[in-house]
Amino acid sequence: MAKVYKKSGGNAWLNKFKSSDAHPSFTGSVWIDYDQLQDLVASAKANTNPDDIENKHKALVKTALWERVTKDKSDGTGGQPYFYVQLEVVSEDDMTPKAPPPPPPVNASPSSVEPDDDLPF
Repeated sequence: MAKVYKKSGGNAWLNKFKSSDAHPSFTGSVWIDYDQLQDLVASAKANTNPDDIENKHKALVKTALWERVTKDKSDGTGGQPYFYVQLEVVSEDDMTPKAPPPPPPVNASPSSVEPDDDLPF
């Protein structure tokens, strides 16, 4: 069965209130559904890797953004740039490093046939 990734989406619009370089260029929001929120909490609780103290009890979220432009409207207000934002919870299984696959078996049985290579020794 294929793994199902829970995703949430929203939009980020040009920040009309930006008055300095310290302010964000785009602002927006993303709705996170209940199942994804549960996965976020479970992922944070399960993240107890002692080798990564800085990120202990944190959940990892992948983000993806697509540049888009609003559709033209009859009143001429279309054509505004924005980003479509998508969030995906990284599951505990995806964060755990996988062991490399074992090497293929080597056929180590000695050959009983003498090679015919015409070497003098």
